Amino acid sequence: LFAIFVYDKCKYKIIAIFAALLIGLLAQISHCDYGFYGIAIIFIFYILKNNFMAATSFFVIATFCSYSLLLLKYGFHPVVVCSLLFTCLPILFIALYNGKKGKDTKYLLYWFYPIHLLVIYGINWFLN
Repeated sequence: LFAIFVYDKCKYKIIAIFAALLIGLLAQISHCDYGFYGIAIIFIFYILKNNFMAATSFFVIATFCSYSLLLLKYGFHPVVVCSLLFTCLPILFIALYNGKKGKDTKYLLYWFYPIHLLVIYGINWFLN
């Protein structure tokens, strides 16, 4: 959010982009969740909010780059491939968004979040 704030407030956009890169680097060095990748994805989606195809292309390319070290280390191991595919899956739901509020799924999401974390924990426990 700080990168977006700087981008909105800065008169010279090239300086704001450089600041966002530095924020991403700081996130990577400090081991924040998703590191540089997370900052870059959010920032680019904000900048390209009116160009969905460009934002989608960047997202897919950035995700493949993010998983490239795992692919080099483990090859096309099913866990790595599934992780990559499930990381790209939300872009389909974003593409289907029509700007209107959908059905009220509040309670479904209250259950989904803890259950999916338990499933991930179970998979991790099973694999280790």
